[in-house]
Amino acid sequence: MKLEEYQSFLDDRGIAYKKSGRSLALRYCPACGEDDYKVLLKIDESSDVFLGKCFHGKCGQTYSSITYLEKNDVPRNEAFALHGRDSNTIIRHIMIGPRSDAMLNVSDYQDAQEGLVIKDTDISEFLNIGLWKEHPVAQYAIKRGWVEEFESGF
Repeated sequence: MKLEEYQSFLDDRGIAYKKSGRSLALRYCPACGEDDYKVLLKIDESSDVFLGKCFHGKCGQTYSSITYLEKNDVPRNEAFALHGRDSNTIIRHIMIGPRSDAMLNVSDYQDAQEGLVIKDTDISEFLNIGLWKEHPVAQYAIKRGWVEEFESGF
Protein backbone atom coordinates (compact mmCIF):
# COMPACT_ATOMS: atom_id res chain seq x y z
CA MET A 1 0.00 0.00 0.00
CA LYS A 2 1.20 3.49 -0.77
CA LEU A 3 1.61 5.98 2.05
CA GLU A 4 -0.18 8.68 0.05
CA GLU A 5 -3.29 6.47 -0.25
CA TYR A 6 -3.37 5.89 3.50
CA GLN A 7 -2.84 9.60 4.25
CA SER A 8 -5.61 10.54 1.83
CA PHE A 9 -7.96 8.05 3.51
CA LEU A 10 -7.09 9.49 6.95
CA ASP A 11 -7.74 13.01 5.62
CA ASP A 12 -11.13 11.94 4.22
CA ARG A 13 -12.08 10.47 7.61
CA GLY A 14 -10.82 13.45 9.60
CA ILE A 15 -8.21 11.37 11.44
CA ALA A 16 -5.33 13.65 12.49
CA TYR A 17 -1.75 12.57 11.83
CA LYS A 18 1.74 13.94 11.26
CA LYS A 19 4.59 12.55 9.21
CA SER A 20 7.42 11.84 11.66
CA GLY A 21 10.59 10.59 9.97
CA ARG A 22 9.96 7.02 8.83
CA SER A 23 6.72 6.84 10.83
CA LEU A 24 3.22 8.20 10.71
CA ALA A 25 2.27 9.75 14.08
CA LEU A 26 -1.47 9.38 14.62
CA ARG A 27 -3.05 11.82 17.05
CA TYR A 28 -5.56 9.61 18.87
CA CYS A 29 -5.11 6.23 20.57
CA PRO A 30 -8.44 4.36 20.80
CA ALA A 31 -7.07 2.12 23.58
CA CYS A 32 -5.94 4.73 26.12
CA GLY A 33 -7.86 7.75 24.79
CA GLU A 34 -4.85 10.05 24.65
CA ASP A 35 -4.62 12.48 21.75
CA ASP A 36 -0.99 13.57 21.69
CA TYR A 37 0.37 11.89 18.54
CA LYS A 38 1.88 8.92 20.42
CA VAL A 39 0.58 6.21 18.07
CA LEU A 40 3.37 5.56 15.58
CA LEU A 41 2.99 3.37 12.49
CA LYS A 42 6.25 2.44 10.78
CA ILE A 43 6.14 3.30 7.10
CA ASP A 44 7.21 0.32 5.04
CA GLU A 45 5.91 0.64 1.50
CA SER A 46 7.22 -2.81 0.59
CA SER A 47 4.50 -4.21 2.87
CA ASP A 48 0.79 -3.83 2.33
CA VAL A 49 0.21 -3.11 6.04
CA PHE A 50 1.97 -0.62 8.33
CA LEU A 51 2.65 -1.79 11.90
CA GLY A 52 3.09 0.22 15.08
CA LYS A 53 1.97 0.93 18.62
CA CYS A 54 1.01 3.60 21.16
CA PHE A 55 3.98 5.04 23.04
CA HIS A 56 1.90 6.90 25.63
CA GLY A 57 2.95 5.89 29.14
CA LYS A 58 2.04 2.30 29.88
CA CYS A 59 -0.47 1.89 27.03
CA GLY A 60 1.64 0.00 24.48
CA GLN A 61 -1.39 -1.04 22.39
CA THR A 62 -0.21 -2.47 19.08
CA TYR A 63 -1.89 -1.63 15.80
CA SER A 64 -1.68 -2.40 12.14
CA SER A 65 -2.84 0.19 9.65
CA ILE A 66 -6.01 -1.93 9.33
CA THR A 67 -6.78 -2.40 13.04
CA TYR A 68 -6.16 1.29 13.74
CA LEU A 69 -8.85 2.19 11.21
CA GLU A 70 -11.24 -0.41 12.64
CA LYS A 71 -10.75 0.98 16.17
CA ASN A 72 -11.66 4.40 14.76
CA ASP A 73 -15.04 3.14 13.53
CA VAL A 74 -14.04 2.53 9.92
CA PRO A 75 -16.01 -0.48 8.65
CA ARG A 76 -13.84 -3.60 8.35
CA ASN A 77 -14.53 -4.06 4.63
CA GLU A 78 -13.42 -0.46 3.89
CA ALA A 79 -10.21 -0.83 5.92
CA PHE A 80 -9.40 -4.07 4.11
CA ALA A 81 -10.30 -2.63 0.69
CA LEU A 82 -7.88 0.26 1.23
CA HIS A 83 -5.16 -2.36 1.68
CA GLY A 84 -6.23 -4.31 -1.41
CA ARG A 85 -7.77 -7.15 0.58
CA ASP A 86 -11.19 -8.73 0.76
CA SER A 87 -12.26 -9.15 4.40
CA ASN A 88 -14.83 -11.82 3.51
CA THR A 89 -12.24 -14.04 1.82
CA ILE A 90 -9.93 -13.81 4.82
CA ILE A 91 -12.70 -14.65 7.29
CA ARG A 92 -13.92 -17.60 5.20
CA HIS A 93 -10.36 -18.95 5.02
CA ILE A 94 -10.00 -18.80 8.81
CA MET A 95 -13.41 -20.31 9.53
CA ILE A 96 -13.41 -23.09 6.97
CA GLY A 97 -9.83 -24.30 7.03
CA PRO A 98 -8.91 -27.84 6.04
CA ARG A 99 -11.37 -30.50 7.16
CA SER A 100 -10.66 -33.94 8.45
CA ASP A 101 -13.10 -36.83 8.06
CA ALA A 102 -12.21 -37.94 11.59
CA MET A 103 -13.60 -34.65 12.92
CA LEU A 104 -16.96 -35.34 11.31
CA ASN A 105 -17.35 -38.95 12.46
CA VAL A 106 -19.80 -38.87 15.39
CA SER A 107 -19.41 -42.57 16.24
CA ASP A 108 -15.69 -42.00 17.00
CA TYR A 109 -16.70 -39.34 19.51
CA GLN A 110 -19.23 -41.65 21.18
CA ASP A 111 -16.67 -44.47 21.38
CA ALA A 112 -14.17 -42.12 23.01
CA GLN A 113 -16.68 -41.12 25.69
CA GLU A 114 -17.19 -44.75 26.74
CA GLY A 115 -13.53 -44.98 27.77
CA LEU A 116 -13.61 -41.94 30.07
CA VAL A 117 -12.91 -42.45 33.76
CA ILE A 118 -14.27 -39.92 36.21
CA LYS A 119 -12.07 -39.28 39.24
CA ASP A 120 -12.77 -37.28 42.35
CA THR A 121 -10.01 -34.87 43.33
CA ASP A 122 -9.02 -35.06 46.99
CA ILE A 123 -8.96 -31.47 48.21
CA SER A 124 -8.53 -32.30 51.91
CA GLU A 125 -4.87 -31.23 51.73
CA PHE A 126 -5.66 -27.85 50.21
CA LEU A 127 -5.19 -24.84 52.48
CA ASN A 128 -8.10 -22.51 53.03
CA ILE A 129 -7.53 -19.07 51.52
CA GLY A 130 -8.66 -17.45 54.76
CA LEU A 131 -5.80 -19.13 56.64
CA TRP A 132 -3.06 -17.85 54.37
CA LYS A 133 -4.21 -14.49 53.01
CA GLU A 134 -0.65 -13.29 52.31
CA HIS A 135 0.05 -16.02 49.72
CA PRO A 136 0.08 -14.71 46.11
CA VAL A 137 -2.62 -17.18 45.06
CA ALA A 138 -4.82 -16.08 47.95
CA GLN A 139 -4.19 -12.43 47.06
CA TYR A 140 -5.26 -13.19 43.50
CA ALA A 141 -8.44 -14.95 44.66
CA ILE A 142 -9.30 -12.06 46.97
CA LYS A 143 -8.82 -9.56 44.14
CA ARG A 144 -11.08 -11.71 41.95
CA GLY A 145 -13.90 -11.56 44.53
CA TRP A 146 -13.31 -14.38 47.03
CA VAL A 147 -15.08 -13.73 50.32
CA GLU A 148 -15.05 -15.73 53.57
CA GLU A 149 -18.65 -16.89 53.03
CA PHE A 150 -17.27 -19.18 50.29
CA GLU A 151 -15.28 -21.25 52.83
CA SER A 152 -18.13 -23.51 53.85
CA GLY A 153 -19.93 -23.50 50.53
CA PHE A 154 -17.89 -26.17 48.75
